[in-house]
Amino acid sequence: FYEALQQRGKKKLQALCAVMRKLLTGLWACLKNHQSFDSTTLFSDVHLAHG
Repeated sequence: FYEALQQRGKKKLQALCAVMRKLLTGLWACLKNHQSFDSTTLFSDVHLAHG
């Protein structure tokens, strides 16, 4: 995800912040819905294709 953002022209810090935000929102959703964290769902090809 980080590399894809950089290839699309994001600066290093912008890409890093986007990754941090994606992780935090995914973790928050897991806590809110009482589910375990699954990074394969969060960073799946379907989600990555949509940005």
